[in-house]
Amino acid sequence: MNPLINELKDFATKKHIADNVYIVGGAVRDMLSGVDTKDIDLAVAGDALKISKEFAEASAGTYVLLDSEFMTARVVKDSFSLDISAMRGDSIISDLSQRDITINAMAQPLLALQSRDHIIDPFGGHADLQSGIIRMVSVKNLISDPLRILRIYRFSAALHSRIEKETSHSVKKHGELLKGVAVERIAEELRNITALPDSHKIMDVMEENNIVTVLFPEFQGLHGISIRQGIECWRRGEVILGNPDRYFPGRGPNFSAYFKSRGRVTCLKLAELFSGDSVAQKAALRLKMSRKEAGLIVGISTGYKNLVSLFRTGSGKTELLRFLKDTQDDFYPIAVLAVSLDDAFIDLCNWAFSLYIDEVIPRLGRLRLITGDDLIREFGLSPSPQFKRILSLLEDDILLGKVSTREEALRAVSEVLAKDR
Repeated sequence: MNPLINELKDFATKKHIADNVYIVGGAVRDMLSGVDTKDIDLAVAGDALKISKEFAEASAGTYVLLDSEFMTARVVKDSFSLDISAMRGDSIISDLSQRDITINAMAQPLLALQSRDHIIDPFGGHADLQSGIIRMVSVKNLISDPLRILRIYRFSAALHSRIEKETSHSVKKHGELLKGVAVERIAEELRNITALPDSHKIMDVMEENNIVTVLFPEFQGLHGISIRQGIECWRRGEVILGNPDRYFPGRGPNFSAYFKSRGRVTCLKLAELFSGDSVAQKAALRLKMSRKEAGLIVGISTGYKNLVSLFRTGSGKTELLRFLKDTQDDFYPIAVLAVSLDDAFIDLCNWAFSLYIDEVIPRLGRLRLITGDDLIREFGLSPSPQFKRILSLLEDDILLGKVSTREEALRAVSEVLAKDR
């Protein structure tokens, strides 16, 4: 467990406040599940911000204010952290009664650290955890913060637990309330959901409960693309990410390295949800995702369309090399999207991966052997549309391995100019 918790226990004991400090939420759930966790939330009676500041000073840690309204702060030390919040209500029971689901509505006194015999569990969270059930604490809590609807789906997926009948009815009934939740909060929950390796299963459930159209109004009036089609593409994509070597032999380590970033997985799955259509960018922008994320979604969608064009026209090696030069590592999600939509792309994508890894990557650094300035200085040319054509032809020669040195590049330009005369 997070070693900082022992320092807090010593600090709280010396300050005579330890009786009113409780470990709450996910840390208790994880302990009961036998899962080690570094993320620990605590509820304290009194001025949580003052207590956090004093503890940060006493432990030589760093104090970070998280939310002044809800009196929440973080103390960080040696890559470990504790989130300390003011207890809601006049007791720990009152605090727990305001939480989202029963398995998150348990507490453990700080003085009974790591003892299962002193768990405070007023809503039967431990029993639900053992039974694999996700149950809301109350409908009132759900309505007060509708984001909890998404959290219920996420915990169901992450813990492979079924949503209890009344809870399922409530999230479906009140799903429209998600429209009033800040889009940034929605986006963060979607990131959490898409990070799960089999998140398509919970997307199926959300679609059955009409939640997907609430989250993505872009589907309304969209012709030729259905939510069901998008979720099926999402499912196939997760199968590929789970075993990339099955589809792209020998490329598993490359996929693992590229998709180590959770953000890239999110972007791919949103592109899949819209079956490669550029409307995915509109959804990303509406959700106020980062420019980088929106840009990658556009790159995946555009790259897929360009790959389709290459496939249909039977383009050759030169055209594919140009395409790979432009997409570079972002060809990984493009390939997943393409194969998720149609197995016919497998052979083309495997050929592309061979070209990219064996030929494009080693030659990328040579693409600027000659620049526009060189054309002016070495050949006395004036800036004109001819520049672009010459440099494009030279890039082709470099990518094809015909040119590898500056001298060869200068000679290649001379040959092009000679043919133009």
